[in-house]
Amino acid sequence: MPDLNIVFASPRKLPRASDLDGRVVVVDIAFASEASGGGFEKITLPFIKKLGNRLAAWVDHHDHLEHVRFANDPRFVLCSKAAHGACPEMITPDLVAKAGQVQTIVCHTDFDGLASAAKWMRGGIEPYEGCDADARGVDTRLGKLSTTAEVIDRAIRARPRDFGLLGLIVRHLSTGMKDSSLWTTIKEAADELNAVEE
Repeated sequence: MPDLNIVFASPRKLPRASDLDGRVVVVDIAFASEASGGGFEKITLPFIKKLGNRLAAWVDHHDHLEHVRFANDPRFVLCSKAAHGACPEMITPDLVAKAGQVQTIVCHTDFDGLASAAKWMRGGIEPYEGCDADARGVDTRLGKLSTTAEVIDRAIRARPRDFGLLGLIVRHLSTGMKDSSLWTTIKEAADELNAVEE
């Protein structure tokens, strides 16, 4: 899959639709809650409307009453957290193929979101065996994580607003973790959390 623009966001802080190139897929971004300074009607819905036909897919696993509004729109693949503990497991080769070519991925800034973006870039194939389970473990805080997930999660928590690092993590995952130099940088960031914890 060609290089894609990766844009990091959160339910309350979405990018401007006009700043996004081409067709767009949104992964692991919940609809804004009513406690989010305007909620769905003032944050999420205007973003959806401004994207219009450029929205190729919106894949999310966070409960929201407004999911029902899009039940008949095949671009929206929405479920409850009880149905899917994390977003990557919802991204399949068939889903990516149906969405067609996209130029931009908007994703959440946690392990779940970054893994979702990387999996989309890989055509619906896990970045490494067990990545879906790791994403579920990180997001639910249940179960044992692999060493890979522990390091990446700690790196994200050490530098949650370092978009350069987040982009590097997506790149590393999307290439199947082939570049060991990228892993060194991620590990160094993860080690920074030790001092914070102490």
